[in-house]
Amino acid sequence: MITQASIENLKHRIDILEIISSYLELKRVGANYAANCPFHNEKSPSFMVSPSKGIFHCYGCGIGGDSIKFVMEYEKLSFVEAVEKIADMLNFTLEYDSKRVEKSEVLEKIASFYHTCLLDSRAMLEYLHNRGITDTLIAQWNLGFAPSYERHLTYINAHNLPTTELEKHGVLGKSEKNARPYARFSDRIIFPIHSASGKVVGFGGRSLRADAQAKYLNSPQGSLFNKSRLLYGYHLARQSIFASGRIIITEGYIDTIMLHKAGMTNAVATLGTALTKEHIPLLNKGDPEIILSYDGDKAGINAAFRASSLLAPLSKKGGVVIFPDGADPADMVASGRLEELKALFAKPAPFIEFCLQMIASKHNLANPLAKEDALKEIGAFSRTLSPLMQEEYAPFIADLLQIPLHLLKRTKSSARTASTHNTLPLIESSGDKLERLILRYMLEDEALLNRGLDFIDESIFLQYREAFHALCANDLHNKDLLAIALDPLPVCEGGFDAELRIFIQRFLESKLRTPGNSLETITTLRGKIAKLKQGELQPI
Repeated sequence: MITQASIENLKHRIDILEIISSYLELKRVGANYAANCPFHNEKSPSFMVSPSKGIFHCYGCGIGGDSIKFVMEYEKLSFVEAVEKIADMLNFTLEYDSKRVEKSEVLEKIASFYHTCLLDSRAMLEYLHNRGITDTLIAQWNLGFAPSYERHLTYINAHNLPTTELEKHGVLGKSEKNARPYARFSDRIIFPIHSASGKVVGFGGRSLRADAQAKYLNSPQGSLFNKSRLLYGYHLARQSIFASGRIIITEGYIDTIMLHKAGMTNAVATLGTALTKEHIPLLNKGDPEIILSYDGDKAGINAAFRASSLLAPLSKKGGVVIFPDGADPADMVASGRLEELKALFAKPAPFIEFCLQMIASKHNLANPLAKEDALKEIGAFSRTLSPLMQEEYAPFIADLLQIPLHLLKRTKSSARTASTHNTLPLIESSGDKLERLILRYMLEDEALLNRGLDFIDESIFLQYREAFHALCANDLHNKDLLAIALDPLPVCEGGFDAELRIFIQRFLESKLRTPGNSLETITTLRGKIAKLKQGELQPI
């Protein structure tokens, strides 16, 4: 088992914002951050994260907890698996007691095996050399070659690797017809894929055979590998991205490797899929300028449009570079066209302009009806932008479509509506605010809890009695306490006594209104209320 001391040390290293932002796009709301909850369907964000307290809570479905709890729920992992996952993300070494053998780095060993096989394969090395990839790059990127199943089996047996793990991560597969095992990446050049922290989490395989069903094959989706969240080469490009304030996104592994060869070490690649919303948290790290470096063919241009449509509403800096004559970055590096390449990267087309031009290019603007369709489509795109961007680009749109500027007034009106709709409100629990405020004070300071217990008990709480019990029992994972910890309540230093007096006074006044009180009870209650109004705390 993982030692408790190791788990505690890991918790001290965890930044909940870093963990959750690798899964969700978070937006700042006051001191906290908000997102649409990943655990239930919702249109307005009710999922809140507090960096200072290290907790999250959803006001919609009630789920909450710390970073480990989030990873458990999101990835459907056990506690131990979630701890190990976070440790991998943070490059933190866990300690295990004598009852547990430390986790074997199966994929790291398979990557090493593939690399050795590549060095023995003259044909595959020749292909890579012809593409401009040198032996130094092959070693730096740990490129490999997947041999036959028999050679896999020999290596697996020699190193006592668990076949269940290899099947789970897609290194091995089983035929649906006869359940016979096989090597999924057999006869392919291998590009190991790493997490942001540098751990091997999967593979991309490139076939050179003309009859291959798929030119590229990736590891299957799993707990480690999610191609919609990973970027090839990010672990090597990360420092350069932060230093330069710029990230170059290409379509392919070889494009990325060749750009690194040319000194553009801030290049990464998507994994055979389009850029998605799930990539945004990774792209948000360091807030770099984003350059989409896509091939100049039809598929590359369409992919650039989809990615730009995703990035433009987020007001991302950067733009699109489309290579002329269907070329790709790797071709230009290999042919020595470095100055031309640098000139292209120096003047990317801004995302918004690129999208507007792409939409307009789909319509015959000489035809009034087609122009009206273009205006409608551009209007729909414009409403995804911020009000400022809508205003700034109105003249550009009018010029692009050759229409009077006043025809865009409707778009501007829609922009104001969208602005109101997109403003994230401060979210808080719906229950009694004074009860929550008292609990919040006592939750944040144990000394205030002890002081409060001198004057109040559970009977004073009408809506949050269970939360009060949980606080007294130190059950800080109670869903109501988690919500209260994130509520934007007016907590201030030295304010507890004043709020407690109001709380007690309200309670005693309600008791005073209870029918059937004796004269003695009424006198006692009025005496306490008078002292409370004079600033003196009274027990209930």
